[in-house]
Amino acid sequence: MRNSPSLSGLGTGSGPRGDTGEVIPVQRTDNSDRQLQLCLDNRLFLGNTSFRHKERYCLTWRPSESNQRWTQVDHIVISHRWRGSTEDCRSFWSTCLDSVDALIRERICLCLTGT
Repeated sequence: MRNSPSLSGLGTGSGPRGDTGEVIPVQRTDNSDRQLQLCLDNRLFLGNTSFRHKERYCLTWRPSESNQRWTQVDHIVISHRWRGSTEDCRSFWSTCLDSVDALIRERICLCLTGT
């Protein structure tokens, strides 16, 4: 399976550091590969990976420890049929929520015809 170029670089930094400064190896799962395969099998589209924004607008999860890397773990998945309706998708950190997850917004435009 081909990796998505917008997902491949996120969350791949070095792991957390121990008390003496050594890098602690991070166990990675195959969740991103499974998610991409699910989208391919069901003709789904990852809305927040198709727009070029600064990295801070793509990251959706803030770890509790400051020495860990912020990553993109939350996604908006829509039907492939409606992907042309998506105008923009990004995360917002400047909300008044006490959460480690960012608010994600997808802007869509629907043109409905009357019958």
